[in-house]
Amino acid sequence: MKIYPHLIVCPLCSALYRYRSDGSGTTACCERCHTLLWQNRSPVLLLPLTLAALITFSLACLYPVMMISFHGARNDITLWQTAWALTQAGSLPLMTILTAFLLIMAPLMQIMLLLWLLAFAHFRRRAPGFISLMKTLHWLRPWSMADVGMLGFLIAAITLSSLLDVAPGAGGWALAASVVLMIIVNGYDLRPLWIVCPAAASAERGYA
Repeated sequence: MKIYPHLIVCPLCSALYRYRSDGSGTTACCERCHTLLWQNRSPVLLLPLTLAALITFSLACLYPVMMISFHGARNDITLWQTAWALTQAGSLPLMTILTAFLLIMAPLMQIMLLLWLLAFAHFRRRAPGFISLMKTLHWLRPWSMADVGMLGFLIAAITLSSLLDVAPGAGGWALAASVVLMIIVNGYDLRPLWIVCPAAASAERGYA
């Protein structure tokens, strides 16, 4: 089967267009259904932004995201404690595992996989297992819900502030920074990574 990396198909109406990744910051939409086809953004900052997201999210997993005080007694809440609290509240262990996966494991895996791919792409090489990793990264994106967790912590802080003394912890600021960074990173088009070394892709599929 022949591959045409310079062509792109509209995901909605299947119209065919010529793909151009010129890094000019322009966007292209389908003329038939106006669906966004690609957004050309310079990938120069993608690797350091992803590295910064890994650092900040790691800090969010290690340090408390919220500190609650009441008459001198203080309780620090971490991301892991948030997932573990579901078990203590009588929920099924499956809910705890799913919460930990959506809130912590999925975002962390997404950042690490993207960093692995970008590190090799920086040297114009395909990472080992490139095709499988790209598929996994595409599958993980809808399940990465660190931004939803951040919104949940914000709502909880506003709700509890009328009864308790609530303050953001170091992990909370780190989580907010990582969420912002990942929103920026997810806005980049990763399709140019498939054009880094086409011969390697053919060899991985077994055609070479």
